[in-house]
Amino acid sequence: MNDQEKKRGAFKGTTLTDASTQEIATQKEVAEVLLKELEKTNLDEDDDDS
Repeated sequence: MNDQEKKRGAFKGTTLTDASTQEIATQKEVAEVLLKELEKTNLDEDDDDS
């Protein structure tokens, strides 16, 4: 492992591509949770209107 890789390698034992894929997956999970919360909030507001 050269100096460049050491500086970049926050995730030991993974390549840069693996780390990026993990981060994208995490962001997708967060987005899905936020979307569910938003839909729940919108449904609650719809109930108030009736």
